[in-house]
Amino acid sequence: MNIYLDIIPDALANLKKLQNFWFYDSPIVKVTEKLGTLNNLLMLTLSNCSLTHLPNLSNLQKLWSLDLRNNRLSHVEGIPDVIFLDLPGNIFNHIPILKNVEKLEFLTMNDNPLKNAASIMFYKNLKGISLRNTMLTSIPPDIDKLQNLQYIDFSNNTISHLPNNILNLPLLEQFVINNNLLSTNEIQSIRKAFKKSHPNLELII
Repeated sequence: MNIYLDIIPDALANLKKLQNFWFYDSPIVKVTEKLGTLNNLLMLTLSNCSLTHLPNLSNLQKLWSLDLRNNRLSHVEGIPDVIFLDLPGNIFNHIPILKNVEKLEFLTMNDNPLKNAASIMFYKNLKGISLRNTMLTSIPPDIDKLQNLQYIDFSNNTISHLPNNILNLPLLEQFVINNNLLSTNEIQSIRKAFKKSHPNLELII
């Protein structure tokens, strides 16, 4: 059931034992500042709304999944140290840096005007990253330092070259790089190289 409200009210703060909170497909424009006091939250989803601002969430120290897809957010103050961070369909121009960069494993920021992905290099334990349609022109040249990566989606950007060391990701299972500016020769070269280094890789190019 979809609920249509303009705000999420202060009464939410009474739900001190709340662990999972999902709110979606509503044109809400404001969330109570007391959201940050729900210290037992494990999962927080506020998706397909009209939010431009969120309260400081740094006190939600038990939170492991934060889903804020399809809002109008350009930044979020005090993002807690989550495992899953989903921010697609907003207006971020940078990848947020969490305090504990070692905890994040899955990052999704599709459809944001990022322009570069340099900040992903802080997250050494990333297993999956999706930056589809984010205005990227290049891939970080030292991406092979993210040795736990299993899934990468950099499709629908303007990338014209892949760094050779992307072949040095031992756990990579799926790599999506279609709809970029790679030349026919480079595509052929990439296919050949991955076939040798990652014979079971699902390559979408």
